[in-house]
Amino acid sequence: SSDLLVYLEDLPVNAVEIAPDIVARIARRPSDDSLVTRAIPEIISLVHSADVTVIVPEVGTAEQAEWWRNAGADAAWGTYFGLAHVGLPPAEPRST
Repeated sequence: SSDLLVYLEDLPVNAVEIAPDIVARIARRPSDDSLVTRAIPEIISLVHSADVTVIVPEVGTAEQAEWWRNAGADAAWGTYFGLAHVGLPPAEPRST
């Protein structure tokens, strides 16, 4: 009902974490043209429009980190980063 939407809008949320099963699905088939794969960047954009940070758990490879960075995620954690990491690695190496 519309009362539920009003309630959700008033929740003090500043970050959301992608469900691990979605992360695992993308890890198995990153180039898949499924609805889920195509919708994720749009969903992340919608979340950003509410000024909410998107976090991706259980990232295990550089390729996965790049996929999520390209999709618009703000932060990730997983074995690729060690125990935890704030933010995704830069898209290009930084010069010193």
